[in-house]
Amino acid sequence: MLACSPHGRAVDPARRGHPNLIVSDHTQIPHLVAVLVIMAVMSAALLGWAKRQGWW
Repeated sequence: MLACSPHGRAVDPARRGHPNLIVSDHTQIPHLVAVLVIMAVMSAALLGWAKRQGWW
């Protein structure tokens, strides 16, 4: 069942909220860059922690 957006257009309930970075009508470069930077920082922190634990 489709719901109406505030603009009167039909909206799939699964697509409400935040846009999907993988399946989208167009790429939002600033959003994509921000997500990739956050992922890189979290990965580096996790690898640093693993090294301190002697796991890597």
